[in-house]
Parts: sequence; structure tokens; C-alpha cells
Amino acid sequence: MRQCMSGAIVAASGVDEVEGEPVDVDGDYLAEWQILTVWPADTDGRLIGEDIYFGSPPLARFTRMP
Repeated sequence: MRQCMSGAIVAASGVDEVEGEPVDVDGDYLAEWQILTVWPADTDGRLIGEDIYFGSPPLARFTRMP
């Protein structure tokens, strides 16, 4: 999953540094993480649940956007 986040949100989530540089609260950042969503279905094809698995911690990887 990829999500664009403002520097203010990145800083508010407790991240102080991205790629060796202090977080710029006026900048924009790309957050990336792995996620798998599984929707089990019954024999009629109707969804009966949802399971979510994270392959990496959410909001653990940020990249500064130009």
C-alpha cells in the first residue's frame, strides 16, 4: 500500500527522521507498507468476513516526495 502524507502528519505519528534528514512538516512524504486482505466467501459467493495481514509494520517506511 502507498499513501501520500503531509510532513505534519508524519511528525505527529512520532517519526523524527526520514532518509537521514529531519522531517519537514511542510513537505510531503510517501508511506509504503505491505498488506494482504482476504475476503472469505460462502458457497454462494457472498463475502462472510475479512482478514488483514501486515507484511511490514504500517507507517514504517517513508520517502520524501519532490
